[in-house]
Amino acid sequence: MSEIQNPGCVVFLIDESAAMESPLQESGGPMSSVATGQPPKSKAASLATALNALFKRLGDAPDFDVALMGYQTDSAEQAVVESRWGGALAGREFVSSQELAGNPVTVETRTRKLPNPAGFGPPVEEPFSFPVWYVPQSKGKAPQVAAFRRCHELLTNWLASAGPNPGTPLVIHLFAGGSGDGNPQKVIEDVMQFAVPGGSPLLLQAHFSTSKNVPATLYPSNRYYLPAGPQKDLFPRCSVLPESLVTVLKQAKVAINPNAVGMLYNAKMVDIAMSLKMVESLAKSWPARSTAAPIAPPEPEPAPIVIEDVAVPEVTLEPAAVPDADVVELESEESVAAAEPGVEAVVRERAALLVCVLDRSLADPFSGDTKNACTRLQEHLNDLLGKLAKRPTEVIDTSVISYGLDSAGEVEVRTTLEGSLSGQAIVRDSELSGGALRVDEFEQQVPNGVGGLMTIPVKKSIFVELEPTAAASPVSAFAAAQQVLTDWCGRHPNSLVPPIVLHLSRGQTDSAALQEAVGQLQPIPGSLDPVSLFHLVVTETPHRSVVYPEQASELETPELQQMFDLSSAVLNREQVAANNPNLVKPESRGLVVNGKIDLLVETMLGMLKPSP
Repeated sequence: MSEIQNPGCVVFLIDESAAMESPLQESGGPMSSVATGQPPKSKAASLATALNALFKRLGDAPDFDVALMGYQTDSAEQAVVESRWGGALAGREFVSSQELAGNPVTVETRTRKLPNPAGFGPPVEEPFSFPVWYVPQSKGKAPQVAAFRRCHELLTNWLASAGPNPGTPLVIHLFAGGSGDGNPQKVIEDVMQFAVPGGSPLLLQAHFSTSKNVPATLYPSNRYYLPAGPQKDLFPRCSVLPESLVTVLKQAKVAINPNAVGMLYNAKMVDIAMSLKMVESLAKSWPARSTAAPIAPPEPEPAPIVIEDVAVPEVTLEPAAVPDADVVELESEESVAAAEPGVEAVVRERAALLVCVLDRSLADPFSGDTKNACTRLQEHLNDLLGKLAKRPTEVIDTSVISYGLDSAGEVEVRTTLEGSLSGQAIVRDSELSGGALRVDEFEQQVPNGVGGLMTIPVKKSIFVELEPTAAASPVSAFAAAQQVLTDWCGRHPNSLVPPIVLHLSRGQTDSAALQEAVGQLQPIPGSLDPVSLFHLVVTETPHRSVVYPEQASELETPELQQMFDLSSAVLNREQVAANNPNLVKPESRGLVVNGKIDLLVETMLGMLKPSP
């Protein structure tokens, strides 16, 4: 390694998707809405406060280059990754940290509370000036693949003008959810392997809290002990912290083990604000520029800043609404099946189980496509779970199972939701309303009935947000589904609704593997009825929309025709066909290709209503 002669740089890569508009989920503590009496701040607003406080302090740090990049998608779902410097700094990729002091976008007047000079009594409010460089703007999806590709370009451009032998760059990724344009694994590896004389870039990944009931994972040192899912995926995408940064954390009383990586998952704002302190520490380890840029005089040391009525030295540390339930009223009487003379009637229990099996595979999971099949399947699944959450019956149970390949190329099956519902193989519909990872809010244009359009606010609950992977066999996932079905049917052998498995797929599953997988579902011990198997397919190659077909010949590929053969008849099809003659015929199968499976929830609810 060459002797370092110039400072490194810092790149802030900020998720500006709609996920950042959801409130911070922090229990207790000074930033909770209970403690302050104020509505909880969004992740975006809280991060902006912490970043702007950091930028103000950088005037006292050695001079180095800073990039501030935000990423989101536009109205056409195209990735947008842009510099977020504004005012006199607008349009630049990197700015000198010493330029920040004289070039904020605006200066706000805020208030802080200081101890009463008398030594007792209520704190005294005092106004102070708070310069702002970063103004959040959140919408759309989170195209992480595009963001890290842009980060690689930034580092290439910076290295060309950084002077001889610059120090190690630091990349800080601050985000609230999964990637919206494919799996970022490969492009993140490219960034981490970027060649710099001072060493490969340090990558710190900080994920905002999505559940106040799930403890934060801070600076883990061993991937083996992390739960399967996003945390385990994130671990190899973070750098091992150098000893100088470990010392900073230890001084702040953060428990940390040898070989810890720069990873925070489900982190509170105080954890993320503490991680930003590493920027100042790393900057102090770099030498001064060999050709110094003009340095603006630093501002005086700021007094303690207080946001939300709490005094915090130097850094301001701050910490979903769910749609109103449209309850379907169900009578409490049990349905009794008609019995032949001399045969005891079977008492049917008002209970239903829906097992959703999600195929995460794509032909190219690293493509950067924001409209890929995996993303669209998850949108369908979130819509379905959202409908169940809006219509709690206290009798419909749901299980979500997903399958794909892990980073080692092995089949990985996940058998629970994430967030506050993590660890539950089966979730009651009434639990879903409070178990979303977040609630996205946006505006949508709909017909106004007189030939025009009107804009209405929309809330959408997000329960599932997973990265796509390469193709994997469904056999293990269906084996997990078979276990869920067996356990549930053992408790509910005479349910009114047959147990249902909904397979969400891109329609490219190997024929023999799918046949083996589905074969595990019949029969289920203890179940009075056979399992009903439905398929919801979003294709990667063009295929017309087909909804509840009557014949396999309506499908254009052998894989989809096999799915037709393996799909069950539409539940309660005579009644459903009578109510929806344009969608369902008497011989329709439970298969939808490039369409919506809207009737599934309505059919289940209809079957749960006792006969008059």
